Amino acid sequence: MKPHPKQVLIGKFFKRKFQEFDDVDGSPNIGNDVQEQDDDDDDNFGLNIPSTSSPSILHTIDFNDLHSDPLDRPPIASYHPNQRDDIRRHYLVKKAFQPRNHNFPFKAYNGKPRRFNVEWFDKYPWLEYSINVDKAYCLCCYLFKETVGNQGGRYTFSTEGFCNWSKPCALKEHVGKVDSYHNKAMQKSDSC
Repeated sequence: MKPHPKQVLIGKFFKRKFQEFDDVDGSPNIGNDVQEQDDDDDDNFGLNIPSTSSPSILHTIDFNDLHSDPLDRPPIASYHPNQRDDIRRHYLVKKAFQPRNHNFPFKAYNGKPRRFNVEWFDKYPWLEYSINVDKAYCLCCYLFKETVGNQGGRYTFSTEGFCNWSKPCALKEHVGKVDSYHNKAMQKSDSC
């Protein structure tokens, strides 16, 4: 007897993680299980069944191996949802990556040499700097952009990095007003 099509479809979504045993005789309880089909029958009944992606797999994470430099970090959404809060807490305890003794390189803007200013770390404690690419990032927006949305600068301070040293006013614009996305991310980091 062939199983009902709906039972087969559910079987493709859910896989048994362990076998249940009948308490009476110790044999596997498979009375209600759907039998496996042949591999050549790939009928999904017109549905696209998504494959498992890496964030759905729970991996053991060594917090000492988490990257300090913002450029080297994978997106927070790439981690398993059950581990994201622990990773966020770890980064918040470590604080923003601020290499204060680094020799920041100069870039020419309108014929004038400009570079990252270390005093910005004091004014903006959330500000991080990547030595690898000479760009600035926002720690809070990196950690919480998935939960509060995209701020006005889209991905500049969380993914792409900011490097227009001739316009330090962009840092203040990133912070925005009281209800800005950055401030929402800051509130989430304060409550974490």
